[in-house]
Amino acid sequence: MFDSGPTICISKLITNIDCPGCGITRAIQHAIHFEFETAWKYNKLFVVIFPLLGWLYLKESYQTYKYFKNKTNADSTNP
Repeated sequence: MFDSGPTICISKLITNIDCPGCGITRAIQHAIHFEFETAWKYNKLFVVIFPLLGWLYLKESYQTYKYFKNKTNADSTNP
C-alpha cells in the first residue's frame, strides 16, 4: 500500500537525483512489517534508523510511564 504514490522529496522533484533519505519512509514501513529485504532495496540506511527509532520509542514510553506513575502517587498522597 505504501509503495505507490508520488515522491515528496524536494531533491528528487527538482533535480531527479535521489538524496540519502530517499526511500527511508518506505524502508521503515517495510521493516516494521518484517520485510527486511524490501526495506534494504528502498534505503540501506534503515539498518541505522530503524533501531534508533525503536530506542527512541522505548525511551519515550518509559518516560511517559514514569511521569504518570509519579503523578498517580502524588495524587494519592494528597487528601
